[in-house]
Amino acid sequence: MRDTIRAILPAVIFATAAPGAAAEKIQAGSLAALDRDGDGYVDRAEFRDAVRIRFSAIDSDRSGSITRRELRSYAFKHLLFKARDPILSLRHRPKNPPFDANGEMSFNAFAHMLATQRFDAADTDHNGRVSRAEARAAER
Repeated sequence: MRDTIRAILPAVIFATAAPGAAAEKIQAGSLAALDRDGDGYVDRAEFRDAVRIRFSAIDSDRSGSITRRELRSYAFKHLLFKARDPILSLRHRPKNPPFDANGEMSFNAFAHMLATQRFDAADTDHNGRVSRAEARAAER
């Protein structure tokens, strides 16, 4: 079961879509695509907003947490026909998704996992922002 979740989680986030113009930017394939204010950097707030979109899409019962079942269900429904996702990719899959003993993951745990494993890894100068150059390097 745990191996299934580890295999599915990156694909779920990789395949997540968002409505409207946000979907176009988020699915553009690079962290730089999340730069909503056009300043050339993705800050933590911009990254967290993109993570919230994914979490909301996965949390089908709107309980405020993602269950293993919701994650599997979402993965199987949305895995095909989606564009690249800048939050996670198969290359940047999360390690040890923080499900609790009940098999649930809160938004804060989900956001922390992605911030630590994706945003912080890309922010090589540790200034709290990911530049376009850092985003390109993180995609390699």
